Amino acid sequence: MFVQDQILHFLRATGPTLPAKVAKNIKTEILIASAHLSDLASQGKIKISSLKIGGSPLYYLPGQESQLYNFAAGNLNPKDVQVLERLKEQKVLREKDLDLLAKVALRSLKDFAIPLQVRSQQNSELFWKWHLLSEEETNNIIGDILSPPAPPKEKASEMPETGDVVSPPAAEISLPEVQTTLRDQQATSIEENKSRKRTRRSAETRPIKKQSLPQDVLHA
Repeated sequence: MFVQDQILHFLRATGPTLPAKVAKNIKTEILIASAHLSDLASQGKIKISSLKIGGSPLYYLPGQESQLYNFAAGNLNPKDVQVLERLKEQKVLREKDLDLLAKVALRSLKDFAIPLQVRSQQNSELFWKWHLLSEEETNNIIGDILSPPAPPKEKASEMPETGDVVSPPAAEISLPEVQTTLRDQQATSIEENKSRKRTRRSAETRPIKKQSLPQDVLHA
């Protein structure tokens, strides 16, 4: 097995590591181990961290980025750790919403904070995303930050606190036929009453005719 293959095998087994441990594994000096590691990095087979452990970077394989977080707490100053935890929790941070300390810290956390220049219709803004966040999640979060929240909808059952309540005009229903029929019935009833009164008065004033009896009845 070649030396560099042995180093790659060691990194797959251990994750991010220091040149001193690599040198011990391949049984060589640190300078020679560091030279092999630099060559592998130039080939794109391994990566080098910005985070320093005792002045030396970590060497790791692509896909082992999440393991770098395990080395952060003990090798960063407390203020940078606070910003790191905030970024890890919120996933995306907006540059203009940060104080000066957070802005400086994010620029030093190159293994964990990825800068993004986002252009909108109005202007261009700088955001910072957690290094493990997917592109889709990043777009969704930034979209939510840039989009103003929709105003809450008023419930239909709630009445306005102030102002007069105007009732809608009542529908006008026209009943010409019914009204005409009622007038006709009233007129007919009045005429019938007048007719009955005239008949009654005529009956009262009409003279009673005397009937003539036969002569034989009179002389009986």
